[in-house]
Amino acid sequence: MLAVTDLITYLYCPRKLYLQKVLRIKPQLKDSILKGTIKHQVFEKFSEKEQELIRSIKPNSNLEEIKITYQKNYTNILLNLIKNYKSDLNKLKIKPGKLFQSSISVYIKESELRSSTIYNLIQEKQIYGEELCKTIPKYLTEVKIESSKLGLRGVIDKIEILDKKHIPIELKSGSMPEFGVWPGHQIQITSYIMLMQNQFENVDQGVIHYIDHNIKRKVIINDILQNEVIELKEQTLETLNSPDIPQKLTNLSKCKSCQFKEKCHPNL
Repeated sequence: MLAVTDLITYLYCPRKLYLQKVLRIKPQLKDSILKGTIKHQVFEKFSEKEQELIRSIKPNSNLEEIKITYQKNYTNILLNLIKNYKSDLNKLKIKPGKLFQSSISVYIKESELRSSTIYNLIQEKQIYGEELCKTIPKYLTEVKIESSKLGLRGVIDKIEILDKKHIPIELKSGSMPEFGVWPGHQIQITSYIMLMQNQFENVDQGVIHYIDHNIKRKVIINDILQNEVIELKEQTLETLNSPDIPQKLTNLSKCKSCQFKEKCHPNL
């Protein structure tokens, strides 16, 4: 059974997938990958505890107090993750303090957005605690899902649940296209929608959350996207079962930031 991430790696570079999965070569640690991982985990860990945070909001809390509570929680999670990854940060010569300062603005913006949403809901409906929690979307994080029929498995970053509707959400750091989502992200979220359709009803869309830009973009599934996933799965399997290593990419711009660059282009 293939992992959905195998499809995305193949789409990016078949040779990279072969080096990693067939030849079992360990990828080189890269600062962009590590920073993205930390950002990713901040949002995941906050989602896990947001319900508890909302229950703690008192009836007389004003917007600024709620905002400060959100900011404190994001800050503590970020600081703890930086501490946990201290060894890797040192290997890449990334200063923890500098990383914190360059990252915190994303979470301040998210705190302002989330706290405003909660405060406005309180003012509108005059509800608190558990009743307030029932009114806002709930999130499942790091959801493992698989289908023997599709021959795919994966781990979905977040699943939003509201009024019995389930929407998969993928968190992505780094650049964002001017319109829509990157092709690999489209394939990934489509794969997760297809996997979820085996377990839930009315799953027809997903969301890519570009966390560095605080932009969420919707992907609606259709027959064309589903066929692309199936075709890509077959191509990926063919590559993994082949005795021949795929050729190097001619698009060297992809190679410059690759974790396997030293194996293909050591002088790049």
